[in-house]
Amino acid sequence: QHDAPDVIVKRVPAQRIVSLREVTPRMEMAGMFMVNVLRTLSEHGIGPTRTGLAVFYDAHYETTDVDWEVGRALPSDFDEDVHEPICLDDGRPLCVHTLPEVSEMASWVIEGPYVSLFEAYKVLGEWLEAHNATTTGDSREVFLTISDTPANNITEVQFPIVSQT
Repeated sequence: QHDAPDVIVKRVPAQRIVSLREVTPRMEMAGMFMVNVLRTLSEHGIGPTRTGLAVFYDAHYETTDVDWEVGRALPSDFDEDVHEPICLDDGRPLCVHTLPEVSEMASWVIEGPYVSLFEAYKVLGEWLEAHNATTTGDSREVFLTISDTPANNITEVQFPIVSQT
């Protein structure tokens, strides 16, 4: 139970990323997709020193046909015209694009395995209701620490918002 969660509202600047978007048939398959994308990026020199992230394009939490993308933030000197194309083992190419700036992003950080992320979504949903705010776009998960021990993962869940004041 979180009486006063540390939800922070902040500006998030535009961010260049390299990623792959897919519709994952079942949420149980999401981990395999994420690992595959992040491993492929590491093999191409875009490794754990770069922040991993996921963007969810569904309007509501879904457990089937999840429309999302997984990738990593790019260094400012990354030149996609010089860098060789990055593809998964099955040939699907990853894309370079820029996530837009968000002027108000509600975020909450949680430590633990990814299966516990529902708690962050619950906290943020309750916070939105209590503060008369609504979401204005796609939610993001920023993988601050990815650990071999799932209990040590640290993830920031983010919702773009508009306050109704």
